[in-house]
Amino acid sequence: MITEELRLSLEEYLTENYILSYKSKLVKINYMDIVWIYPHTEKYRGVTNASIMVMDKNGKIHSIGYMNLTPKTSPEYNELYDSLLNKVPNVLHGYTAENKQKAKEEVNKYKIN
Repeated sequence: MITEELRLSLEEYLTENYILSYKSKLVKINYMDIVWIYPHTEKYRGVTNASIMVMDKNGKIHSIGYMNLTPKTSPEYNELYDSLLNKVPNVLHGYTAENKQKAKEEVNKYKIN
């Protein structure tokens, strides 16, 4: 169930206006600063790990919601991604060459201004 404040992991939260991460240091990402989000998975020795990559308007990519992906955690991971999409419906989402190029253009626009 999605609540006003959704806990992503032991160190991350979705709040009304921000993603807060406490992993190695405090990182606060304003939803208004997000340009692109996409799911990322990697498989190593039969274990699949997943996270959600978040690019901000400065071009910095943050990894949030890191977890081992299993049949039990897969719905949780999908809910996380969908919750973030609901918070930022107008940003680029999904990893494609087109989105990668558009995100780069958005970051360059911000850097020029």
